[in-house]
Amino acid sequence: MGLGSSKWIIDFIWLIFLITMFWHFWRDRYELTRTRTWLKTKGRITSCEWTEVGSRLWPKIQYTYQVYDKDLVGEYLFLDTAHNNPNSKYSRNVAYKAAMAYQENTDIEVFYNPNKPEQSALDITMPIKLTVILLLIAGLMVLQLGLMIYHLLPL
Repeated sequence: MGLGSSKWIIDFIWLIFLITMFWHFWRDRYELTRTRTWLKTKGRITSCEWTEVGSRLWPKIQYTYQVYDKDLVGEYLFLDTAHNNPNSKYSRNVAYKAAMAYQENTDIEVFYNPNKPEQSALDITMPIKLTVILLLIAGLMVLQLGLMIYHLLPL
């Protein structure tokens, strides 16, 4: 098959799509790795309302924390809500700990951005789901490149 065939065009479009998807998820991962420089402080959950997300209950929280003698308010369990949801066991565990801290009126750890202290979350762990997505897309890209090279080889 030559470069002008429709198979080559479809292969190329699919490869561009895979590269675009990889870039999108890589940017998400990069933003999350930047949170490794975030600092920790103690805070208190001031409100916890249960909402139904799909078939599960999920807490909508609000917490206060102090940075440089300034009281701040946050509401995020996770910095990355796109890859953490109530269907994840890890996410449910974090939500449960937050709900228990509210019920028992105990301190919680709050992670905050030292450059923008108003940006905070209770958990900044890299979601395994995001790494799996990147690995799958990378595998598909390698497979696609292999197929494209195979199509170029004379038989």
